[in-house]
Order: sequence, then C-alpha cells, then structure tokens
Amino acid sequence: MASPLSFGRVGSEYSVSNPHIKGQRLSSAGSGERTGNLLGIDEVFLAFVFTEEGTVIDLYQLDCETADEAKARARQLAEDAVVELWDWPVRIARFAPIK
Repeated sequence: MASPLSFGRVGSEYSVSNPHIKGQRLSSAGSGERTGNLLGIDEVFLAFVFTEEGTVIDLYQLDCETADEAKARARQLAEDAVVELWDWPVRIARFAPIK
C-alpha cells in the first residue's frame, strides 16, 4: 500500500474550528518535504480523511505529545469518512466512520 505521504509537502495551513482536534488542516502539494512545528516540543502526526473510493479529501496536522493523544483526536475526524493516522512513514491507526 502506498503511503498518502507520497502526495507531497503539506502547506496552506489554517486552524481547525473543532477544539477537540487541536491541529491544523492542510492541503497537499509540493516537493515532499516534511513540515512540523519549529520548537520540536510535540510530535507531529498526519490524519488523512478519505472518500469511500479511497481518495484523500482532507489532511490534518496534529501536534500531540503522544500517539494515544493523536489517536483520540483523529478518531474525532471520523464522522462521515475513513481516517488514517500516520507518524510520517508509519500508519498508526485507521478509523471507520462514526455512525
């Protein structure tokens, strides 16, 4: 399975309105460089939101202290779509839509 990270560098950051997510919504485009916070305090996880057909429709950068915290936030995104949580090259979790 190809990593969604092959879609390229993330950019065009803006804040997420859901206070439980505490991350940034990002668009995919660019050269494949990793972005992250400048202070290096938290780990940076990526949450990809997919259509039923498997197309990436949204990408969130989640700045979390632990993988468990990132999982809890990514689970919040799985309202109507599949969400995969990645710690860059490694998929940590996959969440089915909440019904």
